[in-house]
Amino acid sequence: MTFSRDLPHSFQEALRVSRQILSANHEIVKKNLIDVEAEIIVIGAHRAATGELLKRSELQMRVADRIPETSAEKVLLFSHQRAEGKLLQHLLGYCYFLNHEYRVSNAVLVPRPETEVLVSEALRILRPLKPRLGFEIGLGSGIISIELLAEFSDLKMVSSEISQGAREIASFNASHILKLDVARLEIVMSKGPLEVLEPLLGQQKADFLISNPPYLDPARTEEFDAEVLQHEPHDALFPKADSSGKVDLLHFYRKIAADAEKVLKTGGHVFLEIASERAQATRELFSEDRWSVTLIHDLTGKDRVLVAQLK
Repeated sequence: MTFSRDLPHSFQEALRVSRQILSANHEIVKKNLIDVEAEIIVIGAHRAATGELLKRSELQMRVADRIPETSAEKVLLFSHQRAEGKLLQHLLGYCYFLNHEYRVSNAVLVPRPETEVLVSEALRILRPLKPRLGFEIGLGSGIISIELLAEFSDLKMVSSEISQGAREIASFNASHILKLDVARLEIVMSKGPLEVLEPLLGQQKADFLISNPPYLDPARTEEFDAEVLQHEPHDALFPKADSSGKVDLLHFYRKIAADAEKVLKTGGHVFLEIASERAQATRELFSEDRWSVTLIHDLTGKDRVLVAQLK
């Protein structure tokens, strides 16, 4: 797609044109994100076209400079696609999570701030324990396992995944971030969407287990942004129905609470991202005679992370 007749000639003009195009998206307008997203698009488009990574401060200093034609074309393309509802991170092909940049696509969930709370809490608790083996259920783009591996040099992660597309994204991210340490991540494939611990059986018992499993209610899709429903993988968002057609929103948590002893050492930890509206129901799955349980708030003050230690 080309827009040669309408190409902006400077970074400043590119920002103005991008803002104008984005204003057609009512959700972006309502969230007051036009200026922020226009800057991200101009920086990302220039990077995609030239390989040059501009910081926001550098863009402001160069705002009057001429923008390369290839970058200007990308600005228009990305702006129109974003205005049509495509996720910004998918347009750019990357996003940031905690300490690293990750490749993303429509094969994986876009990392969210809630998951940063999950990983940060796991890091805080695990640092003095110096874990050697951890399990993740639902690897996705790899953000959780890779951040843990980057922090703990003696750690090995065994992580399950059902999507081959997600496995490819995670493998790229691991190779890019961990370099020669990529061998410390072992990916095992699930055979079905309702498998939980099955892919991890037969391994040595781990020091901890961590997961951000599917937990959104498929009966309440009206509560979610249309662009999320359209562009993110439903298998990673919504639990699957069983053979009777029933959806158990607590399926993953129920299985972990009941059977984690099969894969965890005594005293091992479980770290789970949870639905805030089902926080208490999730906590009740972890019986007090077997588990010590804590709920952690996200940045909005909602219960979002469950930490359980096997007694």
